[in-house]
Amino acid sequence: MPYVGSLKSVPPADDRKILDPLVEVLSQKAAEEIKENKDLIPVYLGIFKEVGFVLTRLIQVDGAGPMPFPMHTPERKLAEAIYGLRKKYGYDGAEDGELNYSMYTFIQRVPQIKVEKGEWQAKDELRYWLYVRGTAHALFVAALHFKDSELGLAGVFIDIKDEIKVRINRAYEIIQYAEKSEDCTFAPYYSKPVKAVDEKGNLIGYIEVHMKRSEETLHKNLLDGEVVLKKFKKKKK
Repeated sequence: MPYVGSLKSVPPADDRKILDPLVEVLSQKAAEEIKENKDLIPVYLGIFKEVGFVLTRLIQVDGAGPMPFPMHTPERKLAEAIYGLRKKYGYDGAEDGELNYSMYTFIQRVPQIKVEKGEWQAKDELRYWLYVRGTAHALFVAALHFKDSELGLAGVFIDIKDEIKVRINRAYEIIQYAEKSEDCTFAPYYSKPVKAVDEKGNLIGYIEVHMKRSEETLHKNLLDGEVVLKKFKKKKK
């Protein structure tokens, strides 16, 4: 995984170097526990709840004494690291971004591990059932579980769901109906993809164009034409 250091401070801090190994262990554990598709929700939800619960307890105790339970599980070690980064930055809420990053990375890494082990096909690294179960449903229920949290944990889990929808699942959906599925959107306003190509005409990806409904575009999955992305010329020193 090509991770880079956190940009929370200048120069970049080592937050991700601390979190990444712990997220990896937790992801490997989850991948091992997921035997069937129906296991996604209980496995993910159990991890979200445990990390959130332990993080809450650590903040409540705030170093006043030992935890009333052992801290050797992957979930608890990750929560402890997130708490440590909160202490490092020294303000209430510093843990929110660290929890977001950890769970956002975890959700991407688990299916990747399943594919790497040959337990899932390559196409299963992102499928609709994977998104609605492991992401949307599990994160939504986790948010409900922490709805009374004074730390805003519900907001963090909702934000992770929204971020994955916008940055990952949305790209999956656009490519699906741009390349093979029939678009079923017919509301007064919608978006349609258009090809983005390089200067040689090679496909780079798709760009969404937002528009009013019209007979010209209503029944098209992909807009006519293409957008050409030109590379910036390097400035001479």
